[in-house]
Amino acid sequence: MLSSFKVVLTATRLPGTGPDPMATVTAAGYRNTSHGWKLIASKQIRESFWYSVGVCSLTVTQSKPSATGSPSMVQWNSVTVSLSVDPSIGCVPPITRHWR
Repeated sequence: MLSSFKVVLTATRLPGTGPDPMATVTAAGYRNTSHGWKLIASKQIRESFWYSVGVCSLTVTQSKPSATGSPSMVQWNSVTVSLSVDPSIGCVPPITRHWR
């Protein structure tokens, strides 16, 4: 269960009048604070055809404290997502983005 990290995926249509409009897919990572959810950062996942963008798989991982308690260990929250970018291509290989 995720309690201190969440991700919101957004597809934003890119401007243009071409027959195959494109979209940029971004992942916004949020950290739960005492004042509510705070945006850590937004990261671009990839571009896709607007009419066919879809999520094939999604995994969100919340970092956990290290077993040793070492402050020098870097902890990451991450999202791994595979998108359907075109009906003829199907799903593309997963892409991972990290947040500290």
